[in-house]
Order: sequence, then structure tokens, then C-alpha cells
Amino acid sequence: MADVIVNADDLGMTPGTNAAIFDAYDRGVLTHASIMANGACFDEAVEGLKQRPGLGCGIHLNLSYGRSLSGQPALCDEDGTFKYGFVALMLRAMGDRTILDAIGEELEAQVCRVREAGIPVTHLDSHRHIHLIPPIYKTTVALAEKYGIGRVRLIRENIADSIRFGGVEGVFLNGGVVKYLLLGSFSLFNRLHADRSGRRFYSILHTGGVTREALEKILGSGLSYEVMIHPGYPDMDAEAEIFDPGERAYRISKRRRSELEALLEAGMKRKGCR
Repeated sequence: MADVIVNADDLGMTPGTNAAIFDAYDRGVLTHASIMANGACFDEAVEGLKQRPGLGCGIHLNLSYGRSLSGQPALCDEDGTFKYGFVALMLRAMGDRTILDAIGEELEAQVCRVREAGIPVTHLDSHRHIHLIPPIYKTTVALAEKYGIGRVRLIRENIADSIRFGGVEGVFLNGGVVKYLLLGSFSLFNRLHADRSGRRFYSILHTGGVTREALEKILGSGLSYEVMIHPGYPDMDAEAEIFDPGERAYRISKRRRSELEALLEAGMKRKGCR
């Protein structure tokens, strides 16, 4: 367990996400979470973190969901809402200095908000994995170095191991194979710039479908891993402010509760409760 990071993304996004993440730490095998600095429930998340100093916290950098902190017109609409998804950001970031400068300002504003809230930052990752886009990754690494943040997420997922841990069926959920190929390629390139730890990764191929069995196999593997997971209480989020239909469907999916239960059940087994 000591060398396995089990990280819940999206802390601060919704009430159900916050509650599930804190329950998964209190009663399950969760070790880390990533807080969304522009999340609607950021303040609540900060209070929960301060009550749990043992829960490692990274920053879930975000350029594609909700409202900007910096108000950069190159990134958001007139009301301050981010206007680009992953593909549009990728295309623009590859050759537009104006966009890259705006991205740098926005990401730094997010890092500063978390630090100013008094939360020690263990790592950087991102919503929809936008930080892995190579020019944005360089900006992310520069921020990590500037603020003394020790780790930036890379996707080192081995397809054979992922099938061994999680089976074949989940590989085809949520565009897993396409994400695996794209993000794996970006991570291979990005390794030239930072993070030579060799830590493996699990769940791009099983996004939204991490099971108790997979967790138990990884925890018992003796290998260095980061597991990405998205627990939630869907019923709590039925009336929450969520900015787009796709995100709403994801947050209120029964899979959020299933992933929470996987964390809790693995925790019960490790404590000898069953």
C-alpha cells in the first residue's frame, strides 16, 4: 500500500463528489485527492481537507470546465466560462503564443488559490488530462518547479497489466482505447522534461469503472502505481450546478457510487472486516 497512490479527481466540483472523497479516505483505501480550484464547492473541500491532514492533495488543473479564475478572454466567454474542450485546446496550444500565455496565467491563478487556502500541494494533474498536451505540460512543470510541487501526473499505463487487473470489458468504456493511445503518446514525449520515477498508472483504460477486485490486485502487486478514480454520491448531485450535459451525466452516473463502494470494500478487507 505504501507505494500505491489511490487518487480521487474532481474534489471541489460538487457536494456529492466532496462527500464521497472524504468518506473514501475516512473508511476506504483512498490516499490522495485532486482539488479543482474553480470548483463550485471549493470552500467546502478546503474545510474537509483541513480536517484530514493525512489526505494528500494535488491540484486538478482545469481549462475546460466551469468559470475561469483569471478571466482570460483568450480562454473563456464573456461570462467567464471556459469555451474550449480538449481538442480545441490542443490545436490552439500547439502554435498560439497568446493562448499559451493565457493558459500560464490561468493555471498559476489556480495553483495560487489552493496555496493561499493553506493546503499543502503534493502534485499536479488536470481535468480531462489537458496538462498532458505537450506545450501545456511544459507550463505545468514550470509551475511545479516554481512552487516546489514534487510530482506531475504522467500516464504510464500498461495495457496487459490493466487487462490483468480490470478485465477486458471496461477497456471499451468512455473511449478508453483512444485516450490510452493519445495520452500515452503525450506522456512518452513529456517524460523528456520531468518525472523519471517510473510510477505506473491505472484506469485510463477503465475510466469510471475501477472495481474492488482491481484495487485489491494493484494494492497487493508490490508495484509502484497511481490509480485514478472518480467516486461520488449521484443522488446528492442531482440538483447540483453542473455546467454541461456530458459532465452532468458522468457525475450522476451509478458508476460514481460503484467506484466509491469499491474503495470502501477494499478498505474493509484490508482492515480484516471480511
